[in-house]
Amino acid sequence: MTKIKNSTKIYLIYNIINVLVGVMYYFIIPWILNYPPDSINNKFEKEFVGLSYNYQYSIILFIVILSSTIMLRVLLKNININNKKNDVNIFEIRKRCIQIPYKIYFIQSFIPIIVLVLILAVLKLEMILILKLGILLFTATTTASLISYIFVRNIMKKILIDLPIVNLIGVENKNVKSSIKLKKTIFLQIIPMFCVSMLFTSLMGYSTLVKEKGQLMFEFYKNQLDNTFNNTSIYNAEEIKKKLRVIKYKSDKDYWFIITSKDNIITDKKIIMEKFFIKYMKEISFKYGGHIYENYGYDGQGVAVQVNTPNEKCYIGIKYEMVSDYIIIYFGMAFIILLSINSIILYYFAHSLAEDISDVTRSLKDISKGKDKLKHKLPITSNDEIGELEEAFNEFEEAEQLEHERFVDQERLASLGELVGGMAHNLKSPIMSVAGAMEAIGDLITEFDKSLDNESVTKEDYKAIAEEMNIWVGKVKEYAAYMNDVITTVKDQAVTDNSNRMSSFTINELIKRLDIIVTHMLMEHGCKLIKNLQIDGNTEIIGDVTVIIQVLNNLISNAADAYKDKKGNIDFTIKKCYNNENGFEDILFIVKDEAGGIKPEVEEKLFKQMYTTKGRNGTGLGLYISLSTIKGKFGGTIELETEYGKGSTFTVVIPEKGHKKSEVN
Repeated sequence: MTKIKNSTKIYLIYNIINVLVGVMYYFIIPWILNYPPDSINNKFEKEFVGLSYNYQYSIILFIVILSSTIMLRVLLKNININNKKNDVNIFEIRKRCIQIPYKIYFIQSFIPIIVLVLILAVLKLEMILILKLGILLFTATTTASLISYIFVRNIMKKILIDLPIVNLIGVENKNVKSSIKLKKTIFLQIIPMFCVSMLFTSLMGYSTLVKEKGQLMFEFYKNQLDNTFNNTSIYNAEEIKKKLRVIKYKSDKDYWFIITSKDNIITDKKIIMEKFFIKYMKEISFKYGGHIYENYGYDGQGVAVQVNTPNEKCYIGIKYEMVSDYIIIYFGMAFIILLSINSIILYYFAHSLAEDISDVTRSLKDISKGKDKLKHKLPITSNDEIGELEEAFNEFEEAEQLEHERFVDQERLASLGELVGGMAHNLKSPIMSVAGAMEAIGDLITEFDKSLDNESVTKEDYKAIAEEMNIWVGKVKEYAAYMNDVITTVKDQAVTDNSNRMSSFTINELIKRLDIIVTHMLMEHGCKLIKNLQIDGNTEIIGDVTVIIQVLNNLISNAADAYKDKKGNIDFTIKKCYNNENGFEDILFIVKDEAGGIKPEVEEKLFKQMYTTKGRNGTGLGLYISLSTIKGKFGGTIELETEYGKGSTFTVVIPEKGHKKSEVN
C-alpha cells in the first residue's frame, strides 16, 4: 500500500474540513437567517434570484475552497515536507514546519472573508444582513481553521520528530528560531473559539427571538385586520385607509399598505417596498395565513389580507419591523465588554501558565550553561500537569546530580592509577635519600661510639660529629616534608569528597601541588612544563584547590598525550584579565601546546559527554567533567583555540567575582 505524502494529507484534511463545515452551514444558514418558508430551491427563487440556493451556495463554496487551495499550494511549494533528506537547511525546515499550521490557520480564516467582502460589495446589502452574514462566515471559517490547525500541526509534529535533532543554543538568528510565545498560542486558539461560541449562540438566540416575536406580531396584526375587514364586504379606498389608520400599531416604524392587482402601492409612509415582499405576498404568503417576509435574511415582516373594492380585489396589510437599531448597538457593546473581560482573565491565566513553564525552561538553560549547576530545585506550585512537570524536573535534577557525581567518581578512578604511579615515582627519590641519610647518621653514631675511649679525640671532634649529624637530620626532615606534601596532594586528589571544600589557597600553593601531580607524567612523555607566572604568587583564591588541579592536570596530560611520545614543551601561564561584562578581573589558567592542533570535526565534539580521541585509553569524561566542574563550582568556563597542524590553547577562566571571602560559609 502506497504511503500518502504529507503534503497530500494536508490538502485532503484542509478540503475535507472545508467541505464538512460547508455542508453543515448549508443547513444552518437558512435557519439562522430566517429564510421565508418555501422560498428556496424552487420556482419562486429561480424567478426572483435567477439561481437556486443550492447553486448559489455551491458556487461560493467552490470559489472559497479553490482560492484557499491556491494559497495553500503557494505556501507549500517552497518546502519539500515529504523528504526529510533534502538539501534545504535543517533550521529552515524546522521553522517552516512550525509556521505552516499558523499560516494555514490564517489562510482558512481570511480568504473566505475576503471573498464575502467582494460579494457583499457587489450586492450592496443592508448593514444588519452584512453583520449576520459576517458572523456566520466568521464562525464557520474559524471552526474550520482551528480543526485544520490541530490536524496539520500533528502532521508537522511527526515531521519534526523525524528530523535530525538540532542544537539551537547560541543561535541568535530570529528567523531560524522563529519562536511563538505560549501566551500567543493560547490566545490564538481560545479567544477565536470564545468568539465563535459567543457569536453563534447570540445569533441563534437572536434568530429564535425574531421568529417568536415575528409570530406574535403577525398574530397581533392579523387579528386586528380580521376584525376590521371581512371577505364579503366591499370597501372603497378611503374606507380602507380610514380603517387602517385606527388600527393599534406597536411601533412608529410599522405602517399599513394597500397593493392593487396592478401593483399600485399606497402606504402611509414614503417607503419603497421590496419586490420580494410583494412577490412573496402574492404567491406564497396566503399558504401561511398571509404571513409575509421582507427578503432573504432580513428581519422585516408583514401580514396581509385580501379585500373587495368596487373594481377589483386588492391586498391590504401591515409591515412591521422586528428589531430596533439599539439592539444591535447593545449587542455590540455587550460583546466587546465580555470579550475584554475574558481576554484579561485569559491573559493572566496564560501568563501564569507560561511563567511556570518558563521557570523550568530557564532552569534547564542555566544547567546547560553551568550556572549554579545542580541547584535548581523548583517549588511544586500546583497539583495539575504543571505541578507534575515541576516534580519531574526536580527528579531529573536529582538524577542529573547523581549522574554527575558518578561521572566525577569515574574520572577520579580513571586517573587514580596515574596518581599512584606518580606518587611512587615522587616518593622513590626522597625515600632513597632518607635511607642514605640514615646510613650516614649510623656511620656517625658508630664513629662516635668508638671514640668514647680514645683519649686523642678532642672536644672539637665531637662537635664536628654532632654538626654533621644535624646536617643529615635536617636533610631527613626536608625529605619527610616533601613526602608529606606528595602524600597529602595525592590523597586530596584521589579521595572522593562531594562536599564543597571551600578554602583559601595561593597561586604558589597551587603550582606546588600541580608540580607534584604532573612531574612523573611529563617525564614519561618527555615533555617539559614551561611556567609563566604573570600574577602575584601570593594572590589568594577561594575555592576547592583540588578541583582546579584536577582540571589543569587533565589539560596538561592531554597536551602531553598530543605529542605522541615526541618531546615538546607545554606552556603554562597564569594571569589576570579584565572582564568588561561584569567589571571584575578574571583569573586565566592557560595551557598551550604545539602538538598539531585538533581537527574541526573533533573540535565540535570535544566537550561532549563520553567523547574521546584516545580510543580504549580514554574515558571520554575528562574535558566534559572539567568544563561542567568549572561551570558548576566556579561559574567559569573553558575556552579553546586551535589550529589544525599547529597547536591548541586551552584557557580556564575563573571569575574573580565568584571568589570573595564573604561568600564562603
